[in-house]
Order: sequence, then structure tokens, then C-alpha cells
Amino acid sequence: MKTRYILRSMVAGVVALCAMLGFNSCSDDDDIPFHTSKLHSFGPSPAERGTDITILGEGLDGVKEVVFPVDVHVSSFTSRSSDKILVTVPQEAVPGQIKLVMSNGEIITSRSMISFVEEIEIESVAPTTVNVGDIVTVKGEYLYNIASITFDNGHEISTESFTVQTRNELSFRVPAEAASGAITFSNGYDWEETWETPLTVTAPVVNPAGQTACDFGDVITVDGSDLDQIETIVFPGRAEAYFTVNADGTQVSVTVPLDTRSGAVTATLKNGAVIELLDIVLPEIAYTSVTPSTNITAGTKLTITGSLLDRVKEIRFPGGASLTYGKWEVSEDGTEIKVAAPSGLVDGKLTLVQNENIMAETDAISTLKMGNVFWTGNIDFGNWAGFLQVAEECADDVWQVFSSTIKGTGTLTFHFTEDESSTWWQFSPVYRSDWETTFEKSGFTDLAAGANTIQVRVTEQDLEMMHGAGWAFKGCFITLTAAEWEPDSTGDDPAPVTVWTGSLEFDGSWGNKEEIAASAFSALKSGDSLVFTYAPTGTGDAQIKPMDGSWNPLSEALAANEWACIGLDDSGSYTMPLTDGDIDVLQSSGMILSGQHVTVTSIAIK
Repeated sequence: MKTRYILRSMVAGVVALCAMLGFNSCSDDDDIPFHTSKLHSFGPSPAERGTDITILGEGLDGVKEVVFPVDVHVSSFTSRSSDKILVTVPQEAVPGQIKLVMSNGEIITSRSMISFVEEIEIESVAPTTVNVGDIVTVKGEYLYNIASITFDNGHEISTESFTVQTRNELSFRVPAEAASGAITFSNGYDWEETWETPLTVTAPVVNPAGQTACDFGDVITVDGSDLDQIETIVFPGRAEAYFTVNADGTQVSVTVPLDTRSGAVTATLKNGAVIELLDIVLPEIAYTSVTPSTNITAGTKLTITGSLLDRVKEIRFPGGASLTYGKWEVSEDGTEIKVAAPSGLVDGKLTLVQNENIMAETDAISTLKMGNVFWTGNIDFGNWAGFLQVAEECADDVWQVFSSTIKGTGTLTFHFTEDESSTWWQFSPVYRSDWETTFEKSGFTDLAAGANTIQVRVTEQDLEMMHGAGWAFKGCFITLTAAEWEPDSTGDDPAPVTVWTGSLEFDGSWGNKEEIAASAFSALKSGDSLVFTYAPTGTGDAQIKPMDGSWNPLSEALAANEWACIGLDDSGSYTMPLTDGDIDVLQSSGMILSGQHVTVTSIAIK
């Protein structure tokens, strides 16, 4: 048995002090008027039943009896004189005012209250092996002073939960939240006691089911006993499930969530304990191969093989793009997916998503690498039947990447492949205003056999038209695969040298990043800046956070604000000056770029 008395020694000291001071500091009643006898004080208080208290006053030899609360009469005194009475406190007395009954019928009532030292004593707790709902009975002394009972898991019940509470007996019903282990009683103030015999609460029993094969949305049942103690059921991946329990607690029925995976299903009881219900086996996707895996551009048809691929609901591509179910072809037997690579693709692995707990990664793929590429695609012109449009009214990713890249005059270089079954190939850059007027300095072109690039000059007039009716690129028997951009130099201000291109999309979670190797910055020299080309997403404050390869913010970022985040406007371009120290760390460790609410398309040295 473990008992703590926090203030008992203090109380004893106060009682002794009261006795030395004639009790005035304990129960000072001064003179009670209108009586021939007077009550000055009494003490000690708190008093201990079965021991004497002293009553001081005048004319006390006329006291016939002392009445303790509530209505407990004592007419036998240890001693009595005109100024002092010694009287034994009866066991039945409770806190309250005491009264002196005089021989002449007068009654003097104290102004002060008498209180008692009531040391709680626990003699027995039974039973200590229980089921939820059983009644436990505590026997002892002054049990009406117990304010709470705490179980081993910290769950507490208080007086309103007790079924019986008297001086010598206390009973309570075992709650579902109670855990096996120590049981501790407290008066809510300065006393607590942990009973010497731990409480054992019977746990639910689950009949072994072994591995259970099931599918998403199935209802499975588990048999056992006391299953009504279950608070929640959780499937692998922390997917909480809907369940019901029958009236006698012998069977639980639970629906398999759509966002779980194979593994152990657990139940958390109302007392916080966790038990295992069963082990489930679910149909899960598997990956085998992806082809092609190199020289991929936007629009390249990828073939992914595996099993249960008809259960894939999303494909996530390196670079941030994703496609949802219905935007690819899948075979009837679920062994093959054919999907076109989206714009903004970068090197890396695809992620096949069945749900948030079941995913499969492909082998790494790599994109076609060229100098200052800002767009990749796979547009088959056929015999003048296809085209590439660049226009704001089209509101697509082509407009976004062209308008954010081309800010002035310069040269567009288109990469293409020729249809080998044809003997002639043609290309024409035109304005969408009439689909016939060609660019100012570039017109209709017959392409030579074996050619794979063509250059288009962009003048101020062409640029103005891009932001007006827009552009269109058309031709016959070629397939456009990529576009590069080289802006013109102006005077002594050289054109930026692109060191990175892509489509790096940052959402509002700061969860994405791009790592750029140190070799990309080998041409940096003192006084250089970095030029970031971007497009705000419009969903929040557009920001970037440029850091070295050890995640330390660069100087311009440190100066921006306390979070080292650079705010971006709607201009689509930001020039960041570099200190010599920035250049040193970039050339030694490379760059890590993070951000939010913006898509970064290129980084250049200027």
C-alpha cells in the first residue's frame, strides 16, 4: 500500500500553535451578547473525534450540555469550570457550529465552525479481477472524503460516478475506459493512496482468423468476446474504418476502407489498449517495366507493364505533373498501360498510385537533352492536319511556358523528326489572326531530307502578335518534339546563359524541391546574377527559396525576410544578384531550390 499525506505535518503544527495561543486563532467567538454566560473560543480545530476539545468562556459552569453538529448532544464532560470546559468529541460529529445549552435554557451558538481531522483509511477493495461494468466495493474509514479514483492508464472517475459513498463504504462500476494495473484513490487535495493489489480488467478475446483475403469495400466479421469494448478499428496505413458490434459483444463487423493496404488490422479499446483483430491480404498493383525509358519528350507514348494496373487511379510523373484515371489506355487484363508523357517532364521515376497507401515506382526514365529547351512535345503535323498554337485564349500549358520564356526578340529553334515515308516536308510559322501571314522574318520553308531543326526569328512585331491573336506553327510530314529559345543580346548587356530548364511546380506546402549540380554554375564569375523565369500559379503568394547544396539560404534570400523567402511579382522574371561567397558555395555544392505557388521554368546566368 502506498499513501501520501502532503499537509498532515502542517496541520499538526497549526493545532499545537492554537493550543499555545489559547485557541483564539483557531476558533475565536469573542463575546456572544445577550447571555449571562459567554463563549470566547474553542479548539483545537480541526479536531480529532474521540479526543477532547477545550471551550473557553465565562459562566461555563452553568452549561448543561454541548451540542455538536448535527444535533449530537454531549452532557458528560471531562472537566468543567466557570471559564473552561473539556469535552470529548463524539464519533458522530460532523463539521459545523457547536452549541452550549445552559441550565436556564439559554443556547449559545459559536460563530466559528468546528472541523475534523479525518484520515482516510482503506481496508479492502474487492473484487480486483473484473469485467467492464462490474461493481467494485471499497471498505474503510472516512471514505466520503474520497474525491476521485484513477486507473493505471490515467482515466479518472469522480464522486458523481460512484454508486455508493458513505463514511465506511464506497462502490463504483468499472468503466470501459479502465485499464488493468494500479488503482489510486485521492481526496482531491492533500492525500492519495495506491491500493496494494492491482486491478485486472478482462480484455476482449478475439478468435484467431489467420490471414483473410478480401477486397476494398468488403464487410468482414471477427468473432470473440467483450468486443463491445472496442473504440476504433484501424487498417494498415492508419485508415480508420466503420464497424458495428452485436448486442452481446461476441462479433464485430467492419468495412474494409478504400485507402488501406495488406497487413494487420488493430482495434483500440475504450481504455486505450490496442489489440490485433486479423491480418488482411488485398489485391495490390505491381510494376514490371516502362518503355521507352530514354530520350522522352512531351507526348511520347509510354508503355507500362505489370499486374492489376486497371486499379491505378493516378500516375505521378517526375517534374510534378500527374494524370488521373481515364487519361490513359489500360488493357482488359490490367497488365499494360499506355500513356502520353505530359509537358514539364524531367528525369526520374513515375509513381503508380492505387491509393495513398499502395503505390509502385517505375524504373527511372530520362528526357531528351538539348541546350536551352523550354518546351517538349510530340505534335504530328501529318499532311497539314496538325499544328501547335501559342495563344492566351487557349489557356493551356503551352501558352504559359512560351509567354513566360519569350520576353523580347530572339531566335526559336524547333526540333522535329521527319516522316520517312514521305519525300517532302514543310514548315510555316504564322499568326493566328488569319493563319496565313507568316512571321516577319521567317516564312514558308521546304525542309531538306534528314533535317531535324529549323530556326524562327522573333521580332518586336512577332512578339506583339503573340500577345494579340497569338501564333500557330504548322507544316506537313514532320513531328515537333522540342523548342529552344535564345534571346538577342542588347548592347553591352549579354543574353543570359541558361543553366537549367524544366517545369518545376511548387504548391503551397513547400514539399517540392529541385537539386542542381555544382557543374551547372562553373561559368559564374564575380558580379554575375541568376535570372529565374517563372509563372505564378495564382493560388497564393509566389515565393522561391534559393539555397546552396547544404540547405543554407543564399545572400539575397537571407536579406528578403526572416524566413529567407524571396517574393515574386507577376512579371515572370526575377534577377538575383550573387555575392562572391554565393558563387563559391554554388560552384562547390550546387543549388537546392524550393518555393510555393509558382512554376519555375528556367534558371540562367547573367
